[in-house]
Amino acid sequence: MRLGLAAARRLGDLAAQARAHRQIARDLVFVGEYDTARFQLRRALRLYRALGDVAGICETHRGLAVTYFHEQRRAMAKGHDDAGLSMCSCSNAIEVSASLATV
Repeated sequence: MRLGLAAARRLGDLAAQARAHRQIARDLVFVGEYDTARFQLRRALRLYRALGDVAGICETHRGLAVTYFHEQRRAMAKGHDDAGLSMCSCSNAIEVSASLATV
């Protein structure tokens, strides 16, 4: 995935860069590298905001919510989940909300 990020940077493709940052973050969460995952997600969020990509922003907030959830930081997870939900009605974000409500 880092090769994809490098290629997207060379091409100047901001949307591809944002997607790559989000995917790298997903992989990092899987191996427990939460700080680095959050860094990657914040980079993706900045790019999506610059692009005005509401769905990307929503999904990135969902990624942050999942990351904080794995860290047992429920209040931060809920805050990002709420931020994503306030922007759009992503079905994935709704699933995260349901799981946070049961904790």
